Amino acid sequence: MKNHFMKKIIPLLITTIFFVGCVSVNTKMNSELNEVYSGMSLSDFKSKVRNTTLVEMEDNFSCYKLEKQSAKFGQPGGYVYETRFFYFKDNKLYRIDKGTRATDLKIEIQKDLKIH
Repeated sequence: MKNHFMKKIIPLLITTIFFVGCVSVNTKMNSELNEVYSGMSLSDFKSKVRNTTLVEMEDNFSCYKLEKQSAKFGQPGGYVYETRFFYFKDNKLYRIDKGTRATDLKIEIQKDLKIH
């Protein structure tokens, strides 16, 4: 009887832990993004969003990356990641996305610099 119970409980626990890891990384990212808005200044952004990495900087353009991770169980790899890129022109936030390939990003940046 005890063996039968354990066979049912263990998969349920593993599944629950996996989903908690996925949900927690989304929660972490959402809590960081709560105070971020289009048009906010770069200095306000840096004071409210911690642990960002400068990805690219040009004369009037900069791009920052924020990555959150949470442990996941039951599969190789160990972590679930959420990534966001923040694009600033003239020190104002104008775009947030989950990222693109480097080639696509370069084209987007060139278009953004010419359009805006």
